[in-house]
Amino acid sequence: MPELAELKLTAEYINQMCWGKTFIGIEKNPVHKCESIQVDYEFNISAASKGKELQLSISTVDDRLSTEEPGDHIQITYLMMTMGIAVTLNGCNPEKHINMHT
Repeated sequence: MPELAELKLTAEYINQMCWGKTFIGIEKNPVHKCESIQVDYEFNISAASKGKELQLSISTVDDRLSTEEPGDHIQITYLMMTMGIAVTLNGCNPEKHINMHT
């Protein structure tokens, strides 16, 4: 089980790698048991560590740069992951649970 500091570093790494990138799709590994994730718009990703979980925020605009509060014009989907899940941000690896495509 990862330590809290590892989750914080993981969230910081995701934020660094995703900064300024626009994603166009999510592909779930078909052998994984979780439900499919449907996002039908271009999106940005940010991450935060929440205790022993990692929260990914998928938003229609880069809300990290916005001075406005999220409202009707910003659509945000939150994914909560307990650690042990593997994610890749580009490409396809059959050992990963979720693939994010730019």
